[in-house]
Order: sequence, then structure tokens, then C-alpha cells
Amino acid sequence: MKHLFAFFLSLRLTVVCLLLLCVLTVVGTLYQVDYGLYTAQQRFFDSWIVLFFGVIPFPGTQLVLLFLFINLFANMMLRFQYGAKQSGIIMIHLGLMLLLAGGWVTRQFGQEMFLTLQEGEGSNLASDYHDWEIALWREGQTRMRDVVAIDADYAKPGRVLPFEEFGLRLVVEEFHRHARAFRSTDPNADFGILNSTRLIRLDPARPHWEPQENVPGGMFLIQTADGQSQPLLLFGGDQAPTIFEHNGEEIALSLRRKRYQLPMNILLLNFEKTFHPNSDIPRSFASAIEVDLQGVTRDVLIEMNRPFRYQGYTFYQASYADLDHGQHLSTFAIVLNYGRVIPYLATAITFVGLSVHFLIALYTRRRDL
Repeated sequence: MKHLFAFFLSLRLTVVCLLLLCVLTVVGTLYQVDYGLYTAQQRFFDSWIVLFFGVIPFPGTQLVLLFLFINLFANMMLRFQYGAKQSGIIMIHLGLMLLLAGGWVTRQFGQEMFLTLQEGEGSNLASDYHDWEIALWREGQTRMRDVVAIDADYAKPGRVLPFEEFGLRLVVEEFHRHARAFRSTDPNADFGILNSTRLIRLDPARPHWEPQENVPGGMFLIQTADGQSQPLLLFGGDQAPTIFEHNGEEIALSLRRKRYQLPMNILLLNFEKTFHPNSDIPRSFASAIEVDLQGVTRDVLIEMNRPFRYQGYTFYQASYADLDHGQHLSTFAIVLNYGRVIPYLATAITFVGLSVHFLIALYTRRRDL
């Protein structure tokens, strides 16, 4: 135990952790040039162990940050002498620990999603960048619908996905996180497979290095309470849901990106863009939106460097697309970060700690003179 305490209290551990973070930052930044931001983040910054060249183990960012947090905490609890003269150093360490804790909260509980709207269109549902779900609802003429969804991660071959609200269940025969879909060249052929676009076969595809480019698909067997069954193919690339008639109702089935309900309704009023002189390169683009908060509306302008924030949600202007007749699509990147205030608080505490420490050192030095 004595050697263990000495290890975690050592200043050498602090220096080594900082050097490892520098190495991981440089390597991860260079890695993303060829393999994308998400892949670099998963391999270097969200991992505990990194395998260089596939065989050489190296501490990942999560492991390094954990050791650095323990090192700071151990020094605060066992080595510091608490008093007025040490108040600055204590505040500095407390701010750094809070900064590390804030990063952990963001990683564990933060969500990243997007919302794409056409001018005049509104919604209170955002879509996940990477995760998918199998959703069922009753088709009708009303604008409001009750949707039952199961995370696509549960779609393992042999599993049964129950949808008791509809008197149905789906038996998973095969499921691929990234798939290619094929349809018959004979438009009159009937293969007995239920699908909205007459797809008949799925093949697994090599995963893309950018996960948002992966489109899943699966083969299922719809089973009803009276024992009837129907083969079903769901593909994430289908634009329309697949309709299944059951007990005089039309049940819509869709493999879609996971949806999150927002605490407000967003209506895209207008989209504007400006270009650099004599070029087709956009200089800036912005979206004028109406935010409906339980009947209370307000107009907000979201620009490239001016996001909209509300209760932990941050809306960024991400991209756009041109449609016919002068219409536009605007895409907002949405981040839900419960710990977004923590880095500001940690930085303030660290700054105050540095100021107090230097002021105490200056006062002590002038007094000794």
C-alpha cells in the first residue's frame, strides 16, 4: 500500500499523464484526416487502451485521464497542508478535477442529434447520428401519432421483439449494422416478402469508417396473436414505411434513425445564405425559426457561429440543401449536454486559484524584502 500511495502521489505520474495526453492528441488529430473525426474519437479519445499497429498496447485517453484525476485527488487529500497560503494551489487542483469530472459527465450523458426542416415545416423530434430503432405506429389521417420503438441494438438473430400494443411480434432472422439491399429485376414477381420498395434481399456490407454512413437492414418474421406469419424486410435506406394490414388496421413499420423528443417545437420560417463575391462558396448561412415552448412562441435566428441554447440543448446551424422553386432544407446539429456549465465553472475556479496563488506569492516576496 505504501508503494501504491507513493505512485499515485508522485509528480512523475502527473508529468507522464500530461505527456501521454499530448501524444494521443497529436496522433488522434492526424488520424482523423484519413479516417474521420468519429473514428479517431472512438479509437483514441473514448478508449481505455489503444492498439498501435494492431498489436502494441498504449494507454487510451480515458485511462490517462482517470490516473490524472486520481493523482490530483490523492495529492489534495494526503499531501496538501490546508491553510491560507495554500488556498490558491487548492483551488487550482479543485478546478482541474472539476474540469475532468465535467468531461466524464458529458461523455456519459451527452447526446448528439440533428433536425432537418424544410421552410414552413416544424417538428419536435430530432434524429440520432449513429443509432437506429425499429418503430411501429398506426397509419391514419391525424397529424399526431403514437409510436412504439425498440432500439435496433436488440435486433440479434433469434431474438423476439414484442409489440404487444399492436398484437404483433417480430422474430429476428438476420440483421446487419451496414447492409446492401437488392430488388428483383422483374417488377411483376412476388417473392412474398413485405417491403415498401419491393426489396427482396440483404447482404452485409463492410462498415464505413464514418458510422453515420452505415445503413442497417434486417430480415424479420411478423407473427400475429392468431399464429399467422409474414416475412418482412426492413432497410434503413427506405424513405417510406412498410405497411402491414392487421385486424382491419394499417400498421406502419420502419427501420429509422433513433428519435428523441425535444422540449419544444421548432418551425423553420426562413433560410438565408450569402456568398463570397464572384464565387459560389457560401460566406454565411442562417435560419430564422419559431420556437414553441408549450404555447409560448419566440423568434430566434440561428447562424453559423451563433447557436441557440435552451435548458441544456444547443442548436447549431450545421448545413443546408437547395430544393426546387427556391425552397431550402436546413439542418441543425443538436447537442444535449447536462454538464455544459461545469467547464465554465472549473475554468473560473482555476483562474481565481492562479490569481490568488500569484498574489500570495507576490505579497510574501515583498514582505520578505
